[in-house]
Amino acid sequence: MRFLPEQPNRKIGSQQVIKEDNIKLLFNLVRQNEEISRAELVRITKLSPTTVSTLVDELLQENLLMESGFGTSDMPGRKPINLRIRAEGRQIPVFSLSRWGVTYTLYDLNSNEIETCFVEHLSDQYGGFDSLSGLDPDSGDDYCNIIYDIFVNKAKHIDYDKVVAVCITYPGLYLEKEQMLSYSAMRAGIKLDALKRLRKRLSLPLFFGNSSMCLAYAEKNTLARMGKMVNDLIYINVTDGVGAGIVYKNQVMMGSDSSAGEIGHVSIDYRGKLCPCGNRGCLEQYVNTHVIVKTARKLIEENKDDEILASFLEHYEDVTLEFLAKAYEKGVPVIRQYLQDIARMLYAGINNIVCITGIKQVVLGGGIERLGPGFLSELLLQAEDNGNSFLMKDVSISYATSGEKGDSIGITEYFIENVFTISL
Repeated sequence: MRFLPEQPNRKIGSQQVIKEDNIKLLFNLVRQNEEISRAELVRITKLSPTTVSTLVDELLQENLLMESGFGTSDMPGRKPINLRIRAEGRQIPVFSLSRWGVTYTLYDLNSNEIETCFVEHLSDQYGGFDSLSGLDPDSGDDYCNIIYDIFVNKAKHIDYDKVVAVCITYPGLYLEKEQMLSYSAMRAGIKLDALKRLRKRLSLPLFFGNSSMCLAYAEKNTLARMGKMVNDLIYINVTDGVGAGIVYKNQVMMGSDSSAGEIGHVSIDYRGKLCPCGNRGCLEQYVNTHVIVKTARKLIEENKDDEILASFLEHYEDVTLEFLAKAYEKGVPVIRQYLQDIARMLYAGINNIVCITGIKQVVLGGGIERLGPGFLSELLLQAEDNGNSFLMKDVSISYATSGEKGDSIGITEYFIENVFTISL
């Protein structure tokens, strides 16, 4: 995750930092609870009633909180007044970049979706998945121009005065030395200079983070809302490439250069396909949603005389991940065998990252979940077959619950909870 502020940081005194820590603590507590009273905030935080009252008044004046009526109390006397987040008080526009284009979603302070749209922009023009053309990554001005056009022309509900930052998710690495976001699977990228120009055009701070990290954070929060408190979690993001977001001790693990979780570049065959990263046999060269569909179409064409296949497939172009899930359930041998092979390769990657991190809760998302329960059962069979490995003992593998826009929700919630400042 990286934050590009609108202006250089001013010198901040220790008293200002203490105040910000306290007011942000109160804000986050109210956000985590649908309604809560000042008295409850005093009890939870151990701050003095005067401090809580003063800071709550400031939050009310900033239109970040609102009073929502009387609460209940077992104590005699005046009933407490409950507080809740004023969701419409601020806005967070999020732009999720992918191989296919840019998805824009506008959120309020409660992560409610206000509006959304998608603008197509194929990264194949820079080389795509299968090209080893050696083309330099793009400057990124095209992606930045799309973001600017959406913000200025296509978005209908952005209130500029309420926007706290523009958030961007991307499926790749931030390369500190090269000063760029690199999408190795897409053969494209965005240079930091392009982002700085975008920040200047919008006159707003930018905050950007790796898609897999954002998905992991969203999953952690989604499970918490379901009553499942998770401190450690690995989110395997199988989409156009393969990445992993890692939550450790309730925080996103980023690594010294924000490169933690690049499971897609773990080699499962040292003599295998050459990857744009320079390695051979990288997991994402064999297991990503694009390659899975492409390979399946080739296998189906080679087995077009299969009566079961012919009974519910008219055109090879109709092959999707959902179709493969259906074919698996129908018992089509070639599809069953292929999904078993995919499960073995993906499990090899899961085995590596679990052995390295020691984290036993693994969640799959990004598109791979569209292969359905049959594919998940094949993965679980792999776990059973490796049951004698004490390092993989008690590993839990499941599909994600945070939804298709988990990356945009995740970066929104991460920004609000960890980056957004109120009094500084």
